[in-house]
Amino acid sequence: MRALTIKETLNIGCGGTRQYPFNDLGCTVNCDVQKPTYRISNFVICDACTLPFRNNAFSSVYAYHIIEHLQKLDKFLQECARITEGKIHIVTPNLYSKNSLRDPSHIQHFSRTTLEMLLRKHFSKVEVKGMNETWVHIIESRFTFRISKLIASKLPFMAENLYALCNSNTPERAADYLKRMEGYTKMSLVSFVKIAPATNVEYAFFRR
Repeated sequence: MRALTIKETLNIGCGGTRQYPFNDLGCTVNCDVQKPTYRISNFVICDACTLPFRNNAFSSVYAYHIIEHLQKLDKFLQECARITEGKIHIVTPNLYSKNSLRDPSHIQHFSRTTLEMLLRKHFSKVEVKGMNETWVHIIESRFTFRISKLIASKLPFMAENLYALCNSNTPERAADYLKRMEGYTKMSLVSFVKIAPATNVEYAFFRR
């Protein structure tokens, strides 16, 4: 592979096999744990949890539909933060969508809440899209997992995938986020019904 230059971008888990075709995101460098069955430019075979790149080598890193396949989530995110000086883009199936459990190789399952909590352990600025904030916070905090999943599955605006955007800078724990979540646990089902019609049913943007 050629030497890295300024403003390189990395596609982690790019695919390139019959089971997982190449996901061309237009990045200057592509990597995956499996050797591709056809030629992919600037391809590096490596483990996502031990990336063979120097610190701050990339301006942006993209990890589309890979985090749900990994066991060492913290190690993976630490590596992403180490090699990136800019933003990290992560896409993963929405827990409440049919795609989450469809693939037997998915060993991790994320809701909007659990994904944001995980990312805030490593990044100070996190933005998650793909679920409506008010609906999902109330569903997840008020009901048991099985019931909340059933309720959310009936909501037509729930996106198939979650999209997260992280700034690679000073890590921050999720204590402040959990504190803000406490208010939702005290809401009744009546409050839920009253708030729901007024919510944005397409996308919600989450910023610190």
